[in-house]
Amino acid sequence: MIYATLLMTVREDILLEKDGPMLKHGIQQLHNQGIILPKSKKLWPDPNRLEIRYKRFREVG
Repeated sequence: MIYATLLMTVREDILLEKDGPMLKHGIQQLHNQGIILPKSKKLWPDPNRLEIRYKRFREVG
């Protein structure tokens, strides 16, 4: 999930899971990594919408 600061976050239970290299290198290492934004700011994600979606993600997760 990406939140308003444009960093990705991975659920705590996924971070604690021990299930091999694909989980570790494919998902867990994404935690707190920034996303690559398009050059055109018009194409950047809306931080307000990201924040709303992130709050929903935290409530469910």
